[in-house]
Amino acid sequence: MDNGSFSYVLEQALDENERIFKFTGAVLNAREEVIITLLVAADDYDAKLDDALRAKVERIIREVVPEAYETHVIFRKTDTDERFIREKIFGYFYDSSPIMTAKIKDAPVSVETGYGSVKISVGLPPDVFSYAKSGELDKNLADYLETQIIEHIEVEFYRTESDSAVSRKKIRKIESVRQSIRLADVNVVVPLVGAIAKKPAYITDVGAKESDSATVCGKVVAVEERKTQAGKEYFRFTLDDTTGKLECLFFSRFPSQIERLRTYLLQDVCAVAEGNLKMDERSAKYVMFVRKISTCTIDYASIRTDVVYKEVSDEYYTVEPADYAESEQGTMFEEEGELPELLKGRIVVFDLETTGLSPTGCEIIEIGAVLMEDGVLRSVFSTLINPGVHIPEETSAVNHIYDEDVASAPSFEDVVGDFYKFAYGATLAAHNAPFDMSFLTYHAAKYLYNFDNPVIDTLPLARKVIKRDRGVNLGALCERFGIELTNAHRAVYDAIATAKVLKVLAKLDKQ
Repeated sequence: MDNGSFSYVLEQALDENERIFKFTGAVLNAREEVIITLLVAADDYDAKLDDALRAKVERIIREVVPEAYETHVIFRKTDTDERFIREKIFGYFYDSSPIMTAKIKDAPVSVETGYGSVKISVGLPPDVFSYAKSGELDKNLADYLETQIIEHIEVEFYRTESDSAVSRKKIRKIESVRQSIRLADVNVVVPLVGAIAKKPAYITDVGAKESDSATVCGKVVAVEERKTQAGKEYFRFTLDDTTGKLECLFFSRFPSQIERLRTYLLQDVCAVAEGNLKMDERSAKYVMFVRKISTCTIDYASIRTDVVYKEVSDEYYTVEPADYAESEQGTMFEEEGELPELLKGRIVVFDLETTGLSPTGCEIIEIGAVLMEDGVLRSVFSTLINPGVHIPEETSAVNHIYDEDVASAPSFEDVVGDFYKFAYGATLAAHNAPFDMSFLTYHAAKYLYNFDNPVIDTLPLARKVIKRDRGVNLGALCERFGIELTNAHRAVYDAIATAKVLKVLAKLDKQ
């Protein structure tokens, strides 16, 4: 069944006010599961896409897809926002055409929004206009944007010299908004292997996802020559561009290439490299398998590390906190006198469930948190998160969260602002806090949220109070202090248990 037929079947099965979806395709993954993505406009996503409609859509889709396949539906929130569209245009050309990437940065671009459609006009100088038209890049760009934006897309290229009199809407140039892929300026000094055509992107922008073709630059901060078990020589080195670090590997069959790298690729030398990014299963980090590399000079003024983070929202949009009510709490310190200093003020005790152990290669699948004010638990924040990837079986075996559990859950992008609001102005607390904070800060920064709260870690506090290094995991501490821990390894239950452990530890530490 093609896209049109599927969309027709879906619309016919829905009521008129429920027809808010755009089908962008179905993918059959390695586990013989069909992953279907539906776009939903931002306003409809917030106002109409409730659990009942999600369930109805999933039921319709299960009736269409052959029974032999398990289906998962991803509801992706999208917006016809000029900034969003411009970022998508820039990212498309960066991935598809090095020639166009440099030209599009300064090109006049207009975005005109009509009823159910978006028309994009891009002015190109004569030297690339014919190249873009002959390669049907306008059609290809439109096809790509159709999978990203719910409205129908029209793309027009025009020659800037002969078509400059055409009336157009004046909109900010692409460089005046934050690009999803930012570029650094370099000058090649010594080409070592191949000729690099693309400008390098910031490592922090491209170094944490798979890519068939990425270009980065940086200072060589570690380099070593190694041999495989078969005796094949290769280089392992790390590039640092001040926004991040990326480990790189270079293999070659040609002794001359090995000799050039041995001569020029030295500690503290600047280099620009092009290759594909893949996950290293042993380190759970992305590494670049280098195809081309040159030494270079880097204009560090072109690398901006200052970030304007988002402010706290006036209201909750996706996840509303709930009141915490438990009859046994509230009297712990009434007979003990003054509240321990550690518990004064607002503390948000939180726990994350994730797909693995590395924040750069794994995703968050659940956030659970409880707000404690002056030692009293007040409210809870809890949500599952759709990571957009398969949850490994070994992870599900521990936390009992499976793909079907998160299929209808919001994305991390949809909930991070709400959790930022919940935790704003509070101290964050967790058991083994560096693990949870590494995931939270890494993934939140991608959406311009900065969790720079003070942090309490109950793990070293427990070691200090009970004067031992073993038997200080959360389960053991709950058993030791007579604290009930139900549904261990589910975020909100672990967070509540950690809050109660913190209260006991603070009391004991005060004595």
